[in-house]
Amino acid sequence: MDSILIVGGNGFLGSYLAAAAGRLGLRVCVVGTAPSAKVARVDYARADIGDADAMASVFRAVCPRYVVNASAIADIDYAEQRPEEALRVNAYGAEICAKLAAKYDARHVFFSSDAVFDGIKAAYSESDATNPCNYYGRTKELAEQMVAAANPDAVIARVSLLLGRSSGNSGVVDPVRRKLQAGGIVYSNSDQIRTPIDIYTLADATFELLARQECSGLIHLACAEAASKLEICRDIAQGFGCDPERVQPYPEGSARGAKRHSNGVLSVAKAAQVLKQTRLPTLEQTITRAMQGR
Repeated sequence: MDSILIVGGNGFLGSYLAAAAGRLGLRVCVVGTAPSAKVARVDYARADIGDADAMASVFRAVCPRYVVNASAIADIDYAEQRPEEALRVNAYGAEICAKLAAKYDARHVFFSSDAVFDGIKAAYSESDATNPCNYYGRTKELAEQMVAAANPDAVIARVSLLLGRSSGNSGVVDPVRRKLQAGGIVYSNSDQIRTPIDIYTLADATFELLARQECSGLIHLACAEAASKLEICRDIAQGFGCDPERVQPYPEGSARGAKRHSNGVLSVAKAAQVLKQTRLPTLEQTITRAMQGR
């Protein structure tokens, strides 16, 4: 039985990938820093991605056929406030993981972000120059360079905004639902345009790319259309039978924290050609699938 190592497998995306990998019949090992795995029926290794010795021990024990790095300090404000930690996890940890995947000749997917771009252009392709506007984006930019140098066969998948069901504060869908059903008002950004992707489609694409030995390098994984975060949240509200006008733009002058890029629109022309089994959905299909949990 082939084994898959999912680093950051206790996170929103990582935990779903771990569960999906198990359903595909893979032997799953999750790496995280919590006391135990969030997903049942997986092996668990407690290790810090930034600790080269600890990660080397994990790889020796698992000898993975596939490696997915979904680990990141993704909170943009947290990364700005704690740059050394963000750099260690997002960039140096990514390099450690990529080097070890290459050493074990394992297919490797690393997740990056649209935050590597400045948000000025209408839509970004894989060949466009990076120019991040915050520290989180800079750690991802550096990570891409390190992963590509350490493991030229790795897939570096950029994503814009992840949507999906979650018991926590991830995935947009359930935080919006809980707030509205409790009678509250949801505030979102009308000036931040994204090309979201539901984690279920993203998982399908990830496993297809892992299976395609000839695929490597940068690829954008997103839906085929763009919308503001405000519009996305209003569509989610309407899908739950709530008044979409209860999703409001943030009041002018209320912005706090690190700068965000305004335009995170990723061109998926390359992915549409590369992916043979996974169809990249429309915006409506993405939101529907995210709300339905598949």
